[in-house]
Amino acid sequence: MVIKMNICVAGLLAVNAAEDVRIQRIILFPTAACALEGALMHTGSGRPVFDLLLRLVPGALFLALAVLVPEKLGTGDGLALLAAGIQLPFFETIRMTAAAVLFASAAAAVLRISGRKNTELPFMPFLLAGYVMITAIKV
Repeated sequence: MVIKMNICVAGLLAVNAAEDVRIQRIILFPTAACALEGALMHTGSGRPVFDLLLRLVPGALFLALAVLVPEKLGTGDGLALLAAGIQLPFFETIRMTAAAVLFASAAAAVLRISGRKNTELPFMPFLLAGYVMITAIKV
């Protein structure tokens, strides 16, 4: 059984998940590098620009939510999702994000039941878990 992962996305999510847990921030350089690499690969592939724009939708929506509710979502999560979205097909990004939201919801429920309802959760580790899960399911 061979699991084919996008190294750029896996690295981006792993590095940013560690930083999100440690200092509640993402590292901009690998995020921008991953986005640039994805845009260049997309441009050279001959696929239509609409495909690239569609891939940006989940991250753009996440960024919009981060601006609307700044205390609940971080802009770094949206930026990382934009960078990952450029690299991944649209529905793979949607599945990864949906899995991450489900994982984060489950963790929040456990924290709430345990009496720690105002605890902040970093979202990047859940995005990484969602990416690993959707990649493993594809096998």
